[in-house]
Amino acid sequence: MRYFSDGLVLGSQTFVDSIFSRYRSQFGHNRKSGARPLRFGDWQGLCSLRDLRLLPVSKS
Repeated sequence: MRYFSDGLVLGSQTFVDSIFSRYRSQFGHNRKSGARPLRFGDWQGLCSLRDLRLLPVSKS
């Protein structure tokens, strides 16, 4: 699942934003927040640090 390998951080919005704040210098100047909601399903509020736009689960 791509969210675990490519998302960098996975958790609640508060948790992801706290990690983003800790490593703020590693991100672009224009980025205002860290948490990006997971797409392609009902993830019940889970967020990742990266905004993955391709399907997170591939069919083998």
